[in-house]
Amino acid sequence: MLQILRRRAVTSEPVPAQYHPAFHHQAMLDWESRLHRDLDVTWPCEEAIEFQSLCPSVTGRVKPLRVGAERHTNLDMARGLWCILRHLKPQTVVEVGAGFGVTSRFILEALTLNRSGHLYSIEPPDADPILRARTGFAVEPRLAHRWSLIVDTTKLALPGLLSRLGLVDLFVHDCVSTGNAMRYEIDMAWASLKPRGALVFGHIDYSGAFQYFTQSHSGYQALIGETDPDRVFAHDPQPKSQFAVVFKSA
Repeated sequence: MLQILRRRAVTSEPVPAQYHPAFHHQAMLDWESRLHRDLDVTWPCEEAIEFQSLCPSVTGRVKPLRVGAERHTNLDMARGLWCILRHLKPQTVVEVGAGFGVTSRFILEALTLNRSGHLYSIEPPDADPILRARTGFAVEPRLAHRWSLIVDTTKLALPGLLSRLGLVDLFVHDCVSTGNAMRYEIDMAWASLKPRGALVFGHIDYSGAFQYFTQSHSGYQALIGETDPDRVFAHDPQPKSQFAVVFKSA
């Protein structure tokens, strides 16, 4: 059964009407082959075909949403995540930034095929009641037994969650947090990650999270991918978005 913990809504920082990338990283055109080399598996892989077959079902579920529906997760990052999940078969996955639950849905579908694992997602409560009601909308009820959705701020929810879980296998940072909140999330994510575990960053060209990580941590191997999402922010279409995958050294 899906576990949902909620707190009162808080007003998040507004997204500027014209929001442009503040950080640029050199994307790797061969990021998928590099990813599979790091996973020590053959590329192309059959698991990527599974992902392509699942995409219409996931995107179709959120397509009817008109208010903020353009906040879809980029599918290239999701495909990379899918292969990590299917090849590494992590038992404990933590996600910061659930939104409509597109990434959450892909993670849960992969865990279901693996027949093991659990996803813990943290999503700050949105002040907009319409968007708040649609948190995790992409996730179908049949997947709920592998999902714990925590509607709260990371500052309040993350310490207790990680204390209960201990070390985690995969951490997904898929939100555009800034300042102290962002640094807090990244530091806790890295400290909680098992050796050989993976930390995946979304929107690294809009958030300083990956830049902060590379300047503050060591003992990792990273790759950078680029995608063409429909829209990155609700108020401003963007042609591309970058993401990063980091593997922690043993």
